[in-house]
Amino acid sequence: MAMKILPPLVVAAALLLAGCVEHETVVERRGPPPPPPPGPYGYGYGYGYGAPPPVIVESRGYAPYPGAFWVRGHWVWARGHWRWHRGYWR
Repeated sequence: MAMKILPPLVVAAALLLAGCVEHETVVERRGPPPPPPPGPYGYGYGYGYGAPPPVIVESRGYAPYPGAFWVRGHWVWARGHWRWHRGYWR
C-alpha cells in the first residue's frame, strides 16, 4: 500500500516545490544608440564611416607572363574598419 501512495506524493511535492523557485529578472535600461558618423561611403551592403585612407603605393614587379595586367589594390570596408586588398597580376 505504501508503494501506491509514494509516487503520487513525490509528484505532488515536485509540483508544489516547483512554484517556490525565485527568479530575479534584471532589466538594463540604456539610452538610444549614438548616431553613426557622417557618411555613407558604402560598398555593397555595409557603409564605411568616413573616407577610406589614402591609396597605398605598391611595387608591381614584372608581369609573370605576356599579356598579364596589373589590378590595383583598393580599400574595402570590412568588419568595422578599412582593409587594404593588395594589387595582383591577372
